[in-house]
Amino acid sequence: MKSIALVSFLALVAVNQLSWIEFSSITNFVAATYHVSAFDVGLFVILFPLVYILTSLPVGWFIDSKGPYLSVTLGGALMTVSSFVRLAHGLFPLVIGQLGIAVAQPFLLNSTAKFAESLYPSRASLIIGAETAAVFVGIALGLGVPPLVLGDFLYFLLASAVTSLVFTALSLPSTKYPFVVLKGRGSVHLRELWPVYYVVGVGMGLFIGVLTWISQILAQFSDAQVGLVGTSLVLGGMIGSVILPAVTYRTGKVRLLLAVLPAVVVLSAIYALVSSLYAQVVVNVALGFLMVGAFPVLIDLAASIDPKQAGVVNSAVWFFGNLGGVAIPLGAFPLLSGVWIHYSVPMIASSALLAVGVAFVPRLKSLEEVGHS
Repeated sequence: MKSIALVSFLALVAVNQLSWIEFSSITNFVAATYHVSAFDVGLFVILFPLVYILTSLPVGWFIDSKGPYLSVTLGGALMTVSSFVRLAHGLFPLVIGQLGIAVAQPFLLNSTAKFAESLYPSRASLIIGAETAAVFVGIALGLGVPPLVLGDFLYFLLASAVTSLVFTALSLPSTKYPFVVLKGRGSVHLRELWPVYYVVGVGMGLFIGVLTWISQILAQFSDAQVGLVGTSLVLGGMIGSVILPAVTYRTGKVRLLLAVLPAVVVLSAIYALVSSLYAQVVVNVALGFLMVGAFPVLIDLAASIDPKQAGVVNSAVWFFGNLGGVAIPLGAFPLLSGVWIHYSVPMIASSALLAVGVAFVPRLKSLEEVGHS
């Protein structure tokens, strides 16, 4: 059944993201348990976008040739095996397990557009939005649950492995579904979509940069208050990733982006200048809603322009998104804050970079019309 295939896909995406981020909120515990430094534990998180950059495009070609259903099941199987490897005693199995889960990630996330267009072509934007929401459900669980189960953390890892096993098994029948190749002109060169790649790269870099450095950006607030602000950003993103794709059925994708993205530029520019806690919560909800909500719209726009290359296009979008997610948080934020002392500078600089990309989004209108022809 299509509904089982969809639920399995969303569940596997959530488990994958949970497995990526679950060590971030218990860094000291993991460091003490495995006798490593906190920096070493942080590498578990950085490992995922680095592996993604290396594997994203090859996986996209696999998806276009073999289909999204097989890719999802293969990614789920790899994640399941790797999750069970992590249960073995010692640091080495943990590292190998995390590496395997990182390799599984593009098989799941890069399948999104092709999966949606093949399974429910008339509701592709909604499916892509649901996948984005599943990403944040996984992140929220990965950040919130581990500190509550430190005494039983091994069982938490076991639960992740079993959940992955169950939904991978449920996804197996979908590999027999016929692979639908939707009509498209089949001649859109990847470089024609560079405004999408640019906006996604800067947008993801900005989003991950905020989550990475939020304690420093909001140094005037307590840890509990910073946690509230961070949660509001993620919550806004989860809501926006469901609502904005649905709105595109009335407005069209490019028209919606032209309304939403300038607001993201303004909100990110004033982010570090807002001093009130309540104002920060409002800004974060709005920024998450608009910035993260625009992401599935951008993915669907790129894929719908040329469905024949949806796997490679989707992979290219995620490639540049992860590239920005590594470069901006680890480069621009520490560099600029070190020079100017205040995090308003990298926030304003990032919003300026985003504004440059937004100026070129109207060029995608003609490609969107071709994709619908």
